[in-house]
Amino acid sequence: MASVSESVVWRVVMTSPRITYTPRPDSAPEAELSALVAIYKFVLDCRAKKEAAPKAAPTMPERIKMLAPTPIVHDSPILLGDVRQALSLRPALADFPARLAEHLRADERTVRMCLEALLVEGEVLA
Repeated sequence: MASVSESVVWRVVMTSPRITYTPRPDSAPEAELSALVAIYKFVLDCRAKKEAAPKAAPTMPERIKMLAPTPIVHDSPILLGDVRQALSLRPALADFPARLAEHLRADERTVRMCLEALLVEGEVLA
């Protein structure tokens, strides 16, 4: 029957991985060397298999980042805010970019780009 001390399982936190070797007094040096080679080969093979494992599929947030639209760069970031504000006060101006450009004293082409950006963002309701 095993004593209480023999059935205890010790759990120790290892600060660095290591292999401790204690030679057996009843074995030949060639057998000891062969055993050591086999152990190191096993450890190195396990490490190589672990490193060669295929990368897991991307998670949903990673997939969303991969599909995110590229940002639209405008000539004047301030104009985008002005267009947004004007449309919040008078949404009908979205149908008349020339009038909106005149109201904001801005280039019509730039206003159209802002309207397109707001449409992409889902802020302009058609």
